[in-house]
Amino acid sequence: MPGIVRVISDNDAVGSGVRVGSLLRDSPFGLHARFGERADGRIWFHLVALAAMTEVGEPVIVGGKGPSRGNYGLVHAGSYRNYAGLVTGHVADDDFTDVAVQAAIGASPPRHLLELDGALVVRFNPREVAEWVEYVARNALSFGGPVDDTAREYAQRIAPFTTLTDEDLAALDAFPGDEADVAPAPPRPPRPRKRDPQRRLRS
Repeated sequence: MPGIVRVISDNDAVGSGVRVGSLLRDSPFGLHARFGERADGRIWFHLVALAAMTEVGEPVIVGGKGPSRGNYGLVHAGSYRNYAGLVTGHVADDDFTDVAVQAAIGASPPRHLLELDGALVVRFNPREVAEWVEYVARNALSFGGPVDDTAREYAQRIAPFTTLTDEDLAALDAFPGDEADVAPAPPRPPRPRKRDPQRRLRS
């Protein structure tokens, strides 16, 4: 993808998710798993809140979508090759959470967590980003400040990660086998031929 070089903190761990029946316990409040990716000459980190801890203290998160992961299932955080440890989850530790955007607008465009080549990465859909900027610009006065510029600057900053098409989103939201469950459309009946009123008169 343009501008994106590689993920970082390769820990050589390969996991298959959390098995059903694993003993889980509550995770400490505010603890997040951190994941890194190198893009445009810098390292970007994003945080994912822990869902639980295993009986041996391994952090468990709700993982990203991907062909080998299913749809947002429980996954060992360390099974992603760009896992970069645990942090307390301060907003400054997440490079995709813009403080100005959060303070002025309250929410940024939807981010999507994906598994890409064994790494957990953040991607945005360009249509959703454009709709978010348009909404902010249209309602700028209700926010009480020039937040349209703030929204546009944020959209420009995350541009290297705005690569998720509508088709990609639809494919990620589809469960395996959905295509086979869709019945083919029945053939359309032939259209009735119009009668020529002059034909009867001629006969």
